[in-house]
Amino acid sequence: MAGLAVVIAVVPLTLRLPYGVAVGLLVGGALAALALAVWPGTLRTGAQNGRDASGWGSARVVAGVVAVWLGALGVGLGAAGQSMTIVVLAVLCAAAVVAALWGRGRGVTAPTAVALAAAEVGVVWAAHGLRVASLVCAGAGVAAVGIGVWRRSREIGYVGTGFLLGASWMRLWAESVDVVEAYTLPFSLVLLGIGWWHSRGRPVSSWRAYGAGLVFTFGPSLLAEPIGIRSLALGAAALGVTVWGARARLQAPVALGGLTLAVVAVRELAPWVAELMGVLPRWVPIAAGGLLLLVVGATYEARKRDVLRLKNAVTRLT
Repeated sequence: MAGLAVVIAVVPLTLRLPYGVAVGLLVGGALAALALAVWPGTLRTGAQNGRDASGWGSARVVAGVVAVWLGALGVGLGAAGQSMTIVVLAVLCAAAVVAALWGRGRGVTAPTAVALAAAEVGVVWAAHGLRVASLVCAGAGVAAVGIGVWRRSREIGYVGTGFLLGASWMRLWAESVDVVEAYTLPFSLVLLGIGWWHSRGRPVSSWRAYGAGLVFTFGPSLLAEPIGIRSLALGAAALGVTVWGARARLQAPVALGGLTLAVVAVRELAPWVAELMGVLPRWVPIAAGGLLLLVVGATYEARKRDVLRLKNAVTRLT
């Protein structure tokens, strides 16, 4: 079925159908896929009423192939125009959201909806700038948070929080704010305070308690211009958070603080390393790399045990 769907999807693209026809086919394909995802048992009702079950099974296969064909045709031709691509992604994202809420394939359609929403934000960014894209991102975040509250799903709520954080960062960049920390740190402190209050005296995961606050603290500063004072303050804060997380046995501060510290270190040391590599003879880096591989190979078992020990230590953190 998959091979047949690919063949049927590729052949019409070579015909160069009019763009309006492609968009119409996209809508039809999205509706057909949505019907199959939301009401997967509809085509089996005939078998329950005494009809031929094999005929209904064949109808499901044909309908699935047609849905894949129409969807691929619409997406392929829709990408040719920037404005209609926004419409294409919105239709597919809405279909994926409905299928994730009421269909059976939630493990596939839910990540697909998130990816399509992120792609929609990116396309709007390219077409209309950061300000409009931040509004689209905020709308996706509000919708996801609302769905998370309605379905009582923490995962969907986390996705909505991520979109809202991204919208706030995009708005800061759109307004050409240089000192982003003046806008992010107050909200970071509020989020961290709420997480501390929520986890006080209760066995709560550190990701739930401090994850959003730490991401909102480190993320904008990492993406901003790496001036000297910002890198120094960010590295010191990341080191302090990492040490605090290790002492308190909290996984989120250790992971996020360590990752931020590593990114800052690599970003600051990269120019020095590049300059040093340009001064040294070419055979020196090759010899150093070969020596490093030789040492790692000779002590492979010991390094493997160290990695497993580190993994187990991080896994045991809350």
